Amino acid sequence: MPLNIKFGGPLVRFKPEDCTGNTASMENVEGLTLTALLNDLGIPEEQRLLVILNGAVIAADYYESTQLSDNDDLSLMPPIQAG
Repeated sequence: MPLNIKFGGPLVRFKPEDCTGNTASMENVEGLTLTALLNDLGIPEEQRLLVILNGAVIAADYYESTQLSDNDDLSLMPPIQAG
């Protein structure tokens, strides 16, 4: 099973070109870190993100140590802002 990625709002510009809509699937991600995936997608380090992996919010301090697995569900969203 692939890693499923959902891109929220303006972050859809970072999805792979061969994907439609706001979702992408990636195969063979076992052991890939969040940092490596974000780099592969071309998302700059200074980009503010809300990262949700399998229903849990991942803080930026943990991107490098968080390893992905096949069958994970990942959401990359713009940060939530309260008015």
